[in-house]
Amino acid sequence: MLKPGGSRTFQEYSTAVFIPYIESQLEYRSRLDLVWDCYLKSGSLEATDTANLAPCNHEEADTRMMVHAADALECGKNRRYIAAHQIAKALGPEKSRALPVFHAITGCDTASAFAGHSKKAAWATWNAFPEVTTAFLSLASTPSELPDGVLSTLERFIVLLYDRTST
Repeated sequence: MLKPGGSRTFQEYSTAVFIPYIESQLEYRSRLDLVWDCYLKSGSLEATDTANLAPCNHEEADTRMMVHAADALECGKNRRYIAAHQIAKALGPEKSRALPVFHAITGCDTASAFAGHSKKAAWATWNAFPEVTTAFLSLASTPSELPDGVLSTLERFIVLLYDRTST
């Protein structure tokens, strides 16, 4: 964890410590992901204390990222390091690049999941039907038009998600 040094506010911390650290990491990498999670004991959204997040006067959502990063760093006493680069290495370059599309298609913050089918079931379907990786990669490149075969491959993936024995 980065030490705050003499910073008295999060603005000072982000300017003096956090942003320079991120910039130094980007000198040697083409991509840098910040990942965090905080588990609430109650597990319910109603029990979440949002008082420290209000009032919000940010015009754009991305300007709140530092606020969320600060909040994440304060969650809990125990930290767990998850080596994302090792996970990416184990998945391989193609599956790693296809992963955001898989996440978006199988349910995320802005898209509903397939009814009655978990992310785990979708992952098992991906492993059973690796041909869909090419379709995910095509979508990851944000084409202006869908290449031939992508839609039919995605349809096949969804059919297999609902019925693995389908022919």
